[in-house]
Amino acid sequence: MALRHDVVFRSPVRPRGAPVTGHVIPLAGARAAARAAARSRHPAARSWAPDRTRVLERLADRAGRRGASWPRVAAAVLLLRGVAGDDRVEFARRVGVSLAELADLELGVTPPAGVPPRLRSVPDLVDWGWVDAVDEPA
Repeated sequence: MALRHDVVFRSPVRPRGAPVTGHVIPLAGARAAARAAARSRHPAARSWAPDRTRVLERLADRAGRRGASWPRVAAAVLLLRGVAGDDRVEFARRVGVSLAELADLELGVTPPAGVPPRLRSVPDLVDWGWVDAVDEPA
């Protein structure tokens, strides 16, 4: 069977002048109902924001179990780097610390007083009072 080049190499772009109706063609049956129910439960289907406090607590718990002296510092720095979407090199450059200093922050070696002011100045992402609340290493 020969392949037709006009079918195989069809442009992925919609042909000029082709109408876009905006109508969704519903699928029939129980499968469609199951999909609709799943879509309604998905976080994108409603107003949803991540619970950063819970994320911080889980990150701190994990850092503490791995032996971090200052697990809340580690959690805060990891959360901020994750939100920024940077790798270690870019985040260290952006914050103004060396890679070794960033590693110490992320491992929970650095106490809260050692968190760079540039990180503390980020509004609304980390409750620095929670990070500072522990006076002694865990």
